[in-house]
Amino acid sequence: IVSDSSIPTIVSRQAMETYANEISTIEDAKLRMKIAEETIDLIRPLANSTFFDANITIRKQLSRDIREIDQDFVKAAQQLTPIEFDAVLQNDSNAGVALCLEVAQLYLGAGESAYAETYVNKVSHYVDEVSDKNLQVMHSFCFATLSDLKRDFLTAARRYYKTSHLVIEAEQLSVLNNAAVCAILAKAGPDRSRVLATLFKDERCTHLELFSALEKMFLGRILRPHEVKAIEKHLKEHHKATDAQGKTTLESSIIEHNLLAASKIYNNITFDELGTLLRISAAEAEKIASKMISEERMPGSIDQIDNIIYFESGAENLQIWDSTIRSTLQSISSVTDSILKAQNV
Repeated sequence: IVSDSSIPTIVSRQAMETYANEISTIEDAKLRMKIAEETIDLIRPLANSTFFDANITIRKQLSRDIREIDQDFVKAAQQLTPIEFDAVLQNDSNAGVALCLEVAQLYLGAGESAYAETYVNKVSHYVDEVSDKNLQVMHSFCFATLSDLKRDFLTAARRYYKTSHLVIEAEQLSVLNNAAVCAILAKAGPDRSRVLATLFKDERCTHLELFSALEKMFLGRILRPHEVKAIEKHLKEHHKATDAQGKTTLESSIIEHNLLAASKIYNNITFDELGTLLRISAAEAEKIASKMISEERMPGSIDQIDNIIYFESGAENLQIWDSTIRSTLQSISSVTDSILKAQNV
């Protein structure tokens, strides 16, 4: 079929497609994989022309076998990457999006976010047009997982939360749990506070084991070591990576959260006292506080002479309150003057 040029192209194409479908019926997995590999090598010169569809069918079967039998996600993805994805997308957007997301999921399963991103982005212009809504859900979940792996936890939390409204009810809590974990790991500040508020107000989240931690974070309360310990069992392997200072993402996140929570309690505090509260050194407490202030994630100022941090959140609230009262009194005074003038007239 492959080498005989006397066979009409349409005949050889149909024959190879039939043969490709028959490979999946071979019960012996090792034999099935061997035949698939040899066939791919044999038809390689015509894989993107005469045997385009057959090549895809065989590669998908081989990829599934490698994933399920060898548990090698990267190798499984590599069986699909030689396919001309642009041609598939132009011919059948549903099939093309499904194929790209299959590759993306394999790379995500291996923690290879850079490779996965290529295929997630490739279908971004097609995913809203597909008729299969499950593909849109898959794309949303892949995007969230990609952001999660890239440590963009705020974006991941938002994406997971959006996806939780798209998946079936049985999967919603699992996706919400992912959103909660990422919200907890995100950098403390106004943006994270808004995500925490969204999760806290969603009744579905009350069924999560993490709800207690979510509640304390939303309310701006300090988390204790035993509460942090309860969060750890929900972390995935990539969440446990350490930074240059030897701290995990969770440890850094909790320190920032507790610092922000302290700003709601104290008007000012020395760095020695703050370090004791956060269970870190005074110098580290000053460094973290300085960074959060400079990034406008926490209002405050630092007196480096006296080693004191002044929190401005309370003062700002009082100023807003005073301003509101002053404005109201001025309005009442203006109305009163108008009434008196009217009566004199």
